[in-house]
Amino acid sequence: MILTYSAEVYRRYKQRQQMLDWFEPLPYQSEAYLCTKPVQLIEGGNRSGKTHLACAKLVMIALGKHPTIKRLLPVKARIIANVLMEGALGIILNKLKDLVPLTALEGGRWDKAFKVLEKVIRLRNGSTIQLMANTQDLQTHRGEDLDIAMIDEECNEEVFDETLMRLSDRAGMLFFSMTPHNGMTWSYKKLVKASRKNPTIGYFHLDTLSNYKIQRKELIVKSALFDDKQFAIRIKGDRVANEGLVYFMFDERTHVTQPFELPTGTQLFLGVDFGINNPHAGWLQAITPEGKKFLIDEYYETGKTVSQNGEAQGEWIKKRWGNYKLRWVACDPMSGAQRNEQTNETNMEVYRKSFCKGYGKTVPVLAGDRQKGSVEHRIDKMREQLVLGPSGMPELLIFSNCINSLNEFEEYVWTTRKGENMNSFERPKDSNNHLMNAGEYVAERNPKYMRGMGMERVELPRLQLQYGHIGR
Repeated sequence: MILTYSAEVYRRYKQRQQMLDWFEPLPYQSEAYLCTKPVQLIEGGNRSGKTHLACAKLVMIALGKHPTIKRLLPVKARIIANVLMEGALGIILNKLKDLVPLTALEGGRWDKAFKVLEKVIRLRNGSTIQLMANTQDLQTHRGEDLDIAMIDEECNEEVFDETLMRLSDRAGMLFFSMTPHNGMTWSYKKLVKASRKNPTIGYFHLDTLSNYKIQRKELIVKSALFDDKQFAIRIKGDRVANEGLVYFMFDERTHVTQPFELPTGTQLFLGVDFGINNPHAGWLQAITPEGKKFLIDEYYETGKTVSQNGEAQGEWIKKRWGNYKLRWVACDPMSGAQRNEQTNETNMEVYRKSFCKGYGKTVPVLAGDRQKGSVEHRIDKMREQLVLGPSGMPELLIFSNCINSLNEFEEYVWTTRKGENMNSFERPKDSNNHLMNAGEYVAERNPKYMRGMGMERVELPRLQLQYGHIGR
């Protein structure tokens, strides 16, 4: 009788294994699993479940059982691992054996559905899954068109581009799972940064410590000897920032928030970095009645004159943020002092007139500090807003729609003194800094929320006393 019961339990177990045809993502994986964008980067630390999730997504689509993505069957799929034997034919194949039910395989058995020499898994519904490696010659990545492709870990950029070409004719989908061991590489620029502007790219970050199906405590203990850089990469799945970042404390997960309707009484402050060949940048910062600071919008234009940009910026704020009080505008002092050869007017004078014309009212337009050490002072004031306080939050938060500012935070670096110790930093590199400079012109004035109906009568004389006759 005991043997009979044991046999029945075993039979039901095998039946369950063979009928397993649905993947349930963990809660922190759901957004990435349900995403329908054509190109998706799933990034995270070791054991965060990124590879298993990408494999499961591909398998469920090939079986016609994915909840949000439906494609005409059969589909042609390809999985590319870093190496062939340990990667594609080792780790990836074992994950597929856990995900694909025997009843879905051609012949109902792995030895019939998968031939090592062909490196192709054949499903009963006619779909195929090809296993390849990044190390194979680029020519081998060409050939027939694909419906779905998955890349596990960062590959050569040429392989990525070639895989995209294989998907183009079928309007296919690409899933890219990786741990960012190499930091700010081509995949960061092409996918992470691009996802902020391009609606066809999905970016998802999975933290290893969110995976409650692993022994998290043991993992942390074993990683105790990692340096900070390796811990950030392997456990948190972070991209290690560029060396020499000016605002190295900036972290998108900590400093960025979704836009929301600002409370009544919020006050605005605009920083401006002049540009004609370079972008003309505007950093619009808000302070709420509670004293909370937000970068809420940005202006980023090229190819316009100072006058055109000034009027356009005034109209931009009036149209989008006209319900709030703009207290003052702070501008680039060096470019602002340059004079027009024909009119002999400074850029500041031209900008002040055109901005107030576009805005529809007179606003104090001020020049930044030109004194020695002012660059370092401005940077220090900006850093004070970005460092985490006792509450674990920074003083300044950035709206997620300010995508050019987010890009500059991650690319604004120090340069070094020529002919001297290359480890001694001197000034920030004069690139990827237009919005950063505009923000610094606001930060150096350390704006505070001013209460009371008499603000204009009190504030304007104080500014005139400090900076001369302004706003005219």
